Amino acid sequence: MGVTAGFDIGAEQKSKDSGEYNTWYCPVLIVKLNPSSSSSIAGRIEYYGDKNGVIISTGSPNGFQTLGYSVNFDKNIRDNVMWRIEARP
Repeated sequence: MGVTAGFDIGAEQKSKDSGEYNTWYCPVLIVKLNPSSSSSIAGRIEYYGDKNGVIISTGSPNGFQTLGYSVNFDKNIRDNVMWRIEARP
């Protein structure tokens, strides 16, 4: 079993010589189980928030916000070949 927790954050200065910044962030959590040496099952959940539209501009007052999740099954067919099936809403 493995757990990965991550957090990405970025900032852009609002204007030259300003002490104010627009920020965006993305927390993620992945849980992976290995039922055998050649297969694994994982689940992922992630949120992305960019209120000021720095990376993704929407023109809306709330900026861009989204939540995503998925479940996948991996099967190692050879040392350098893996087959994956993934479900996302």
